[in-house]
Amino acid sequence: MNRFWVRLSLAFMALILFFFVVPVMVVALNTAGVLRNAPPELRPDTPPTLVQPGQPDGPPQRRLSRRFTLEAEAYRQAFRRAFLEGLPGFLTRTTLVAGILALALGIWLSRGLTEPLSRLEEGARAVASHNWAYRVPEEGPDEVAEVARAFNEMTATLQQSEMLRRQLLSDVAHELRTPLTVLQGNLRAMLDGVYPLEPAEIGRLYDQTRHLSRLVEDLHLLAQAEAQALPLARTSFDMREMVREVVELFRPLAEANDVRLLVETDDAPAPVYADRARIQQILNNFLSNALRHTPAGGRITVCERREGDRVRVEVQDTGEGIAPEHLPHVFERFYRADKARDREHGGTGLGLAIAKALAEAHGGGVWVASEGKGKGATFGFWLPLHTGDHTL
Repeated sequence: MNRFWVRLSLAFMALILFFFVVPVMVVALNTAGVLRNAPPELRPDTPPTLVQPGQPDGPPQRRLSRRFTLEAEAYRQAFRRAFLEGLPGFLTRTTLVAGILALALGIWLSRGLTEPLSRLEEGARAVASHNWAYRVPEEGPDEVAEVARAFNEMTATLQQSEMLRRQLLSDVAHELRTPLTVLQGNLRAMLDGVYPLEPAEIGRLYDQTRHLSRLVEDLHLLAQAEAQALPLARTSFDMREMVREVVELFRPLAEANDVRLLVETDDAPAPVYADRARIQQILNNFLSNALRHTPAGGRITVCERREGDRVRVEVQDTGEGIAPEHLPHVFERFYRADKARDREHGGTGLGLAIAKALAEAHGGGVWVASEGKGKGATFGFWLPLHTGDHTL
């Protein structure tokens, strides 16, 4: 039982005591006072008759009996008058005390309820004015404290979302600025006659426009996936076959870079119900990333295995590795541990973020592991297995 209901229960108990128990006690005390002043023959501990056994029932006894009856009736009337005369005053005093107590209790309870609510109101106004750092004290009754806790969690989420939004705008502006600056500079040089209008120069400008197109397409794809609005052409296929096909597509590129490309798959089929092109895009991103960071003479191993009700695919390389401080951020938009290297290779900085969004859109997930710089890295994703008409 929380503190609010304990306070309310105590208040009702106090009122019950004042309105029921105290009147009974006062009536008992008044009754005791009346009986204390009564003659012995009218007290409860005196026998009801003064006639002893064996005595004749003559006129003296009958007179004593009538006297007893009259005096008993007189004391009953006196007791009734005393009770009725004292009752209004008692009820007045009891009502006054109970009213004061109820007023004090109401003030105490209202302060316990209204103060946290007032703080929540102030917090809502602060958040409405874009003060995302505002937090309210998690105090008061359990229900109010729970609302305050939920409010703080909401503001923390809003603050994180606002920070990501600003970072995204900054990153997009930066990524767009670089190729646009190159385009403007080269076109200006051509107009001024500094650069000759040759196919080689036009080819470099065309590469920058392709980079811009990829960036816009990747941003659009990522926004759709994160909003769960990405159209998915789901079909049932064997993950083993798709992994082998993708590896064979990358084998010529790996051989050209003097990198050994190996593949390991389970013997048992691994059926999944997903958009094959999107899942292949995840594996393409991981393999491209591995080839980009694996030097000549290195090795890349693609593993596929079933684990319970899911299938895991991971890409292990013997390349540069990832420092521990970068691991929590590698799937963020535009995050680059080595910005210069990625721009040299034409990356948009969105490939891993897209892979994560696509895996989650299919009910799966991604992960990364590395023992540190120079010790290689492992990127992987998992999807739920599919049997018949249901996903496991």
